[in-house]
Amino acid sequence: MRIYAGFDWDHDSYLRADRHVRSHQLFYYEKRLTGGIRFDLRHLGFELSGGYAFDRFYFEGGRYSNHNENRIDIPRRTVRRRSDHAEILTAHRSRYN
Repeated sequence: MRIYAGFDWDHDSYLRADRHVRSHQLFYYEKRLTGGIRFDLRHLGFELSGGYAFDRFYFEGGRYSNHNENRIDIPRRTVRRRSDHAEILTAHRSRYN
């Protein structure tokens, strides 16, 4: 049995259609806290994990220092949210060899 925890600060950037100037990129940022437990047997394994995603937003600009300009925060949409920019994440995995 293994127990694990982690923190991820992830981002993606895109050039929108017909825009070739790097200062007009679309950025997405998200922070996540995750944790879980994993059981491994000889030919069988199970994993149960969960997490908390927060501070998620899009913006258009050339670098992170532009993150307050042309910004779109991801709004609250489910009951499971803990704040305006957070959401509960859950997952499970199993395998058989």
